[in-house]
Amino acid sequence: MTDPEDAPAPVEDARPPVPRTRSAIVGAVVSGLVLLGVAGWLFWLGATATWDAGVLLVRGEDVLSTVVEVDLNTKTGMPDELVVVHPPPYTAEATIVTRRHDIGVGAVVPVVVDPYDPSRAALVDAGWPWFATLGRLLFAPLFGLFGLFLLVWAAGPPREQQAGADDTGGDPDASSPGTPAAPGAPDGPGSDERA
Repeated sequence: MTDPEDAPAPVEDARPPVPRTRSAIVGAVVSGLVLLGVAGWLFWLGATATWDAGVLLVRGEDVLSTVVEVDLNTKTGMPDELVVVHPPPYTAEATIVTRRHDIGVGAVVPVVVDPYDPSRAALVDAGWPWFATLGRLLFAPLFGLFGLFLLVWAAGPPREQQAGADDTGGDPDASSPGTPAAPGAPDGPGSDERA
């Protein structure tokens, strides 16, 4: 059994306290709320894309559709959008997101379409949309956790007050030993008897 006097002294935190100004707290709250909103938006997009892909996988029908409009986003790096018209009996147009840049207006492309909602469609050879589904669903919790971290940081007590409360036994107003008393205050225990 080791002697308590030989036990190593606890290591104090040598890091300087993190400044918690009012502007930093407001910035953390705003950033946290924005990140939570982005997380919800990504989750909604990922869940919607997963539902659409699953429905097309279960009950989709292959048809040959005609491209009537192409929205190229090659400069921004985003996927292109194709507006296609299905053959009868489907009458609705559908917007298809694709990374293929070789499809122009007037092209006839094989499309899988939902017979109950013809506006839900995808290219037959596109495969499962991994980034639109799994990618967004994986990024959503990361944004959400970081947003929660910022909100918890903004709601927590300042490090200076927390350190002061720990030094005085939980009373941040108590004076530490060796601190001179305020003018007009009693000198210490038993001063009332002397008065």
